[in-house]
Amino acid sequence: MKGILNMWNQFKETKSFKFITIFLRRYKSGNISNNSIVLSYYTLLSFFPLLLLIGNLLPFLNLPVHTVLMYVEQVMPENIYVILRPLIRQLLTTNNGGVLSIGLVVALWSASRGISAFQTALDATYDMKNAANAILNRIFSFVIVFAFIVALVIVVLFFSLSSIVVAYLTPILHLPQDWLEIVGTIKWPIAIVGVFVILAVLYVVVPTARVYWRYAWVGSVFSMIGLLLLTQFFTLYLRYFGGAVTTYRTIGTFIVIMLWLNFFAEILLIGGVINASVQENYHQKKFEPKPPRSKKAKI
Repeated sequence: MKGILNMWNQFKETKSFKFITIFLRRYKSGNISNNSIVLSYYTLLSFFPLLLLIGNLLPFLNLPVHTVLMYVEQVMPENIYVILRPLIRQLLTTNNGGVLSIGLVVALWSASRGISAFQTALDATYDMKNAANAILNRIFSFVIVFAFIVALVIVVLFFSLSSIVVAYLTPILHLPQDWLEIVGTIKWPIAIVGVFVILAVLYVVVPTARVYWRYAWVGSVFSMIGLLLLTQFFTLYLRYFGGAVTTYRTIGTFIVIMLWLNFFAEILLIGGVINASVQENYHQKKFEPKPPRSKKAKI
């Protein structure tokens, strides 16, 4: 018994124990469970208007509907995607100027509210009082949403056009024939790196606290792996235990989507908690607000 107590006392002196203590405190101060519900609500609210917006932009980008469906399928549990696919296809094939305007307004409003909720949760995690002007805060949220949409369009264009561009340039530049296979192989590693970069940027830019890049990668890796595992878990769960979703098609689907989005949001917020805990554990300093834009942020 004495040996166990000695081991416990030694463990309490380690950085691992200190990190766990900091993590639990930051998780509680960030009110992660409640804020994840708010974030998942606004994510759901912006999802279908965003599909309307993308559907009206497809003719301008010269992209087929099945290309977008392929990417939606990758991030949604399989059984849920099968149920929602007709609705998603209908939204993507709806081309109407009035619908485009409504979809744009609703998508931007709900997505900006989601970013604002994300910022509020992270600020609470970093012990920051969000004293920014409400108008400036909303403008910042709109900028983040716009940047996210641009990044999404770039990723879709890369996935859709990279093979076409390589196939076109192969005879002109006398490229090896296996380049097309190489491009197809490296698409998903590049997508994973892209998701990691987007997450890291969100974790550094969104909070009003000064977050250092050298600590932000930890939470980004956790969130990226967690989101991939979450999608696979829900796919397996619905495959073997999802009979109720098929029986109560509409209600069951909605419940599962909300659960999935709730866990999705909680993983994102836990990534922020991990970043705050790592920075406090190793930086050994109190969190400070971001410096004025004119000053260079430290790496």
